[in-house]
Amino acid sequence: MGNASSLQGGMLIQSPLRAADGKVYAVAQGPVIVGGGSASGAGASRTQNIPTAARIPGGAIVEREVPSDYTTGGQVALLLREPDFTTSQRIADAINAVYGVVAYAVDPGRVEINLPGEYVQAPNAFLSHAGNIYIEPDQTAKVAVNERTGTVVMGGNVKISAVGVAHGNLVVEVGENAVVVQPESLSDGVTTVVGRTDITADEEGGSMIAMPATTTVRDLVRVLNSLGARPRDIIEILQAINRAGALHGELVTM
Repeated sequence: MGNASSLQGGMLIQSPLRAADGKVYAVAQGPVIVGGGSASGAGASRTQNIPTAARIPGGAIVEREVPSDYTTGGQVALLLREPDFTTSQRIADAINAVYGVVAYAVDPGRVEINLPGEYVQAPNAFLSHAGNIYIEPDQTAKVAVNERTGTVVMGGNVKISAVGVAHGNLVVEVGENAVVVQPESLSDGVTTVVGRTDITADEEGGSMIAMPATTTVRDLVRVLNSLGARPRDIIEILQAINRAGALHGELVTM
């Protein structure tokens, strides 16, 4: 605890999760999943990703219910998990095609529905029936990156404009060696062990590669692989392409 160097193999003890009002709404506990690791010896250590950051999927138990009333004045609202103008309008059009003009898209993340007369007293039945209406959601181009684990996931519809990419890595190695210092004979000195630090820096060469404006994910991956880019290098390159305004998609940092 406190100065732990890794959470690998760890277990989160029961921890209350409090909301802004100070009340406990859930309790979290369980084994942690670490996306990195570390190893060390007497004179050197190696760390992969960040071993002090971890997740507990499904590790919370809800202790307090949040009051909710999903109908007000004969109306119900559908909230989109992924707000999108096209998707919200498609939902409203699909519902209106079945029940008449009862739904309208308020904004990218909300669709208001006036419950049909026979469903005013049974909103659950309406949502059950309406939930079976099929629509094709609009796919948003996204690139998800996780710097803690070095994970990069790109959607198939991500595109980039014409751009040139060059990337070089600065590798710094630090080594610690123990050296025994022996005093001269008949002296008052004592044998001691001192540490000697060796530091080397090497900048790997990077090459400039031009990518055309029609680049797809497959082309992008092929080019980055030709650069010898590792996952962390790819994350930095994608962030730079996004800042340059050449990435046509949303960059999501997890």
